[in-house]
Amino acid sequence: MKRIIQKLLLLSAFLVAGASAHSADFTVDGINYTILSTENRTVAVSRGNYSGDIDIPSKVEYQGYTYSVTEIGSHAFQSCFSLTSITIGDAVTTIGESAFYYCNGLTSVTIGDAVTSIGESAFQNCRGLTSVTIGDAVTEIGERAFEDCSKMEELNFNAIECTDFSYNSNPFPTSSLKRVTFGDKVTRIPAYLLYSAPGLTSVTIPETVTTIGSSAFAGCSGLTSVTIPDAVTSIGERAFYGCSGLNSVTIPDAVTSIGNYAFYDCGGMEELNFNAIE
Repeated sequence: MKRIIQKLLLLSAFLVAGASAHSADFTVDGINYTILSTENRTVAVSRGNYSGDIDIPSKVEYQGYTYSVTEIGSHAFQSCFSLTSITIGDAVTTIGESAFYYCNGLTSVTIGDAVTSIGESAFQNCRGLTSVTIGDAVTEIGERAFEDCSKMEELNFNAIECTDFSYNSNPFPTSSLKRVTFGDKVTRIPAYLLYSAPGLTSVTIPETVTTIGSSAFAGCSGLTSVTIPDAVTSIGERAFYGCSGLNSVTIPDAVTSIGNYAFYDCGGMEELNFNAIE
């Protein structure tokens, strides 16, 4: 009897926690919202059964007040299999943990220029996702943010100011990537950003880049040539390690530091050009 009571108590606690996670303060146009601050008039999109094309507004009206929609809450769209597209409002700064986890119907996502943080597993298992554009302001991308997005072939960075990733924390499904575009606001390419992307055949590094991080392109065996911009001063350790298809590299004037094994195991390299080397 005692065990049965304990199980019932645990079940009750689970149901209460689940109800809390799914609760909303109000709903407008089919989207649920939780109030973050009554003083600042800010809200987060909260959990719901969403489908089709969803447009998250920058502002929403409720009981005579105007609220800014600054956050997509954790798990807000999790397992919404019929969600086909999402437009993120200009006021949103944070995409929470697992916000779009397992939304298989999503095919492309544009993350707005106000977003600074993308939480862990935010788009994990979005297996229909083929294209992602990362906005100007993103400084934090959580682990597994895009893991198992097995159809993602295109990745566009308007800017990327994230701290370096590690071997275990790279958030992108690099095994499927074929095209990567860096915008002219990118100044550094973080470590391990495109680690082990064998389908990537070419990459254009903009003239604004000054630093290429450790192992940034390591294992990109499909790369055949790379032009490193004139502004680059530092190429990290193992930056192009194992790029076995690479046959031509040009090192510009400004490079003063090339890390150990930066071009090691580039078995196809036939041509190496130094404009200068300090």
